[in-house]
Amino acid sequence: MDLFVTKYCRISSKGINTHNGLVNLPSADAVYDPQALYAHLHLSYPKFFKMDTLCKYGILAGEWLFEENPLSYASAEIGIILSGQHGSMDTDEQFQQTLQPDNFFPSPALFVYTLPNIVMGELCIRYKIKGENLFTLSSVPDYDLLCQYTTALFLQKRINASLVGWVDYYQKQPDILLVWVETTSDANALPFNYNTLTSLYI
Repeated sequence: MDLFVTKYCRISSKGINTHNGLVNLPSADAVYDPQALYAHLHLSYPKFFKMDTLCKYGILAGEWLFEENPLSYASAEIGIILSGQHGSMDTDEQFQQTLQPDNFFPSPALFVYTLPNIVMGELCIRYKIKGENLFTLSSVPDYDLLCQYTTALFLQKRINASLVGWVDYYQKQPDILLVWVETTSDANALPFNYNTLTSLYI
């Protein structure tokens, strides 16, 4: 089965690059400020401001993927296969600070986000994804695993499209690559394989 990357979004310290080209940001350091990126996209999604930073970057990448072309699949036909290195560690450390004996004030708002797959949940809510899902942790992107697992789901006819990628944030460093995988292609589509994902993750 031939699968294709028809859209993608890469967010890193180098800037933001998508299937539509390099994003012209309002300032060089805007990539480190999810609120500034939210304003730049002219979003209207109040829940965004309650999220932890990893979830914010996941939603932002999703918006660059789908802002012009809404999903055209039934919710149950869409999968979401993600991976990351640090999981929720950035938020975990913030929550840990609220548990110190000299300043004990646990924050339920932070605790909600002390699981690595919460970013996946927020993406599912935002884009109505109800199909197969997986979130793995690894020290570096394991694109072989992502490709093999995703392809298997397509071959088993369990999904007809999927959001796939690497979603990581730690110590103020966003590191995101989301790709949209389909069986149909267009003139700008890329083959969904290890080489393509590696080339997009630069």
